[in-house]
Amino acid sequence: QAIGNTLIYVLCTVVTQMVLGLMAAYFLNAPRTRAKSFFRLSIFLPWIISTAALALAWRYLYDKSDGPLNLIIRALGFQGVGWLQDVRVALPAVIVTGIWWRIGFNMIVYLAALQTISVELVEAAKIDGAGETTSFFSIVLPLLSPATLFLLVMNAINSFQVFGQVLIMTEGGPANATNTMVLEIYKNALQHYEFGYAAAQSFILVAM
Repeated sequence: QAIGNTLIYVLCTVVTQMVLGLMAAYFLNAPRTRAKSFFRLSIFLPWIISTAALALAWRYLYDKSDGPLNLIIRALGFQGVGWLQDVRVALPAVIVTGIWWRIGFNMIVYLAALQTISVELVEAAKIDGAGETTSFFSIVLPLLSPATLFLLVMNAINSFQVFGQVLIMTEGGPANATNTMVLEIYKNALQHYEFGYAAAQSFILVAM
């Protein structure tokens, strides 16, 4: 179950945070965008916050009784949701946290890559009749392939190693719905003292 949860987390977070990071970078790279510094800082700030602080903040946000999300839902006349207590929504709630956390890292890498692309190439394409969408998919996106490959590898590694936010937010519950591979290894090694079992699980993680 820990392997399955981890694979779902990886599949949902890696591509999503790359797409959102690219969208943010493309928007902030446009010369007409105002308040660039403010938006860059706002999007990148979560990445430099410690895992513990981030997880505690989101655990409060998801709180079943007094969390801001449920207060808004109740104010609209609906019943509150046990975001981290319901088996059906606990893992998606953790996934949303992971995506929000890493968008800034993806944005910075893509923004640096975008600024290396020659403006003349895009302008030449526009002179030849290419629109904004055609220029992006035919020129910009292929030139971003090195950054995309780098982010794909780094995001996959980070997502496979997800641990801190799950430990603090849910401890792998409810009913192991958010249990991940690294958390399972941690429990077996440092809570149950089954070091051989944890070591064998670690080899599976390394192989993956």
